[in-house]
Amino acid sequence: MGKLKFYILTSRDLCALSRHTSMEYSNIPKDDLVVIINTLDSDYEDAASEYCKKENIEYYVTQSNGTAAHGKNSVLQLFLDSENDYMVLVDGDDYLTPHGVWVYNNIANTDSPPDAIGLFNQISKCVDFGCDFLRSEEFNKDKNRYIYDRTYVIPTRYIRYFAFDYDMFDIHEMKSNLINNGLGESIAEVYAEANDKFYRNANRHFCGDESHHRVTFLSKKAAEFCKYPEGQRVGEDTLYYHLLKHEASLGNIDFRMNDEYPATYIYDQRVPGTVYDEVQCGTNWDWMIQFNETVDQYEDMGLINDYELPLLKVDYPHDYIGNSLGSSGNYEFTVVVGDSDHAHKIEYPANASELSIQQKINSENYSCCGCE
Repeated sequence: MGKLKFYILTSRDLCALSRHTSMEYSNIPKDDLVVIINTLDSDYEDAASEYCKKENIEYYVTQSNGTAAHGKNSVLQLFLDSENDYMVLVDGDDYLTPHGVWVYNNIANTDSPPDAIGLFNQISKCVDFGCDFLRSEEFNKDKNRYIYDRTYVIPTRYIRYFAFDYDMFDIHEMKSNLINNGLGESIAEVYAEANDKFYRNANRHFCGDESHHRVTFLSKKAAEFCKYPEGQRVGEDTLYYHLLKHEASLGNIDFRMNDEYPATYIYDQRVPGTVYDEVQCGTNWDWMIQFNETVDQYEDMGLINDYELPLLKVDYPHDYIGNSLGSSGNYEFTVVVGDSDHAHKIEYPANASELSIQQKINSENYSCCGCE
């Protein structure tokens, strides 16, 4: 039975920080929380520290150089120096669902937890730019007041932000769009080629149609093996995934992938973050050129491979109802009961173990009524 703590890395958003213990969001017990304040903003450092003191939450202030990778490595070191056996790392702008808190606690208390868990079918919370309010005069008078301040409630929607239709990508169309956004032809061509290479590499190395995978759950063994690559302003999570996957391919760690139906982790992209700042409204893709170069280096070093990570499976109570905060529902299983020729539909988490599914079937006491 391992000791698990949820580590929150925060750099600028006190409103977002408060959500991790809120009953309306993650509802993580304060005793299970560790907050790491890693920021260049001294005023925010003071405010976040005061918040943690007031709420009796364990916290640390670590030195920042302005990059996410450096901050995350400071979290790994604090975890390694602690008495905790497992950790879940959450970017301060994002949050876990109550379902996620239950899953990670459950995994840590099994007889043999994996060393790392990565996510696919990931869910993001984004501004719903199609709603009437965002076309209103009130909103357009001062967009930043609503977009950058979480205290204003604006319409949002949940999407699979990292899903990408590789077959529909057209390098020539992207080049034209960049030119239409004011870029010169030569730099537009460079950026279009960078995007093409980025998504072709993602198509080779990631699960399904996604262009990125986040790692959430870590054992100390995994944390000792790999650190986040510093010097990369965007994409450090993806590179960290590659490094852990390499160790798994060598048999050094047990690394599994979790299907996010229902979601355990929500990328909150309502408030623009590092990627938005770097891309500059889609006109600057220098980070992607650097990222592609790093991936090339990793491939030359043999750190990227086609090893297929196993899926995470969870034993659920037959009456389990997960709360994903309305972000994504269960998976629909088609099952055949006994010797029957009839198929039944049951909704249950996609990562449910075969034992869980069987117990769910038994508990439902299926009869021919409602069969297909």
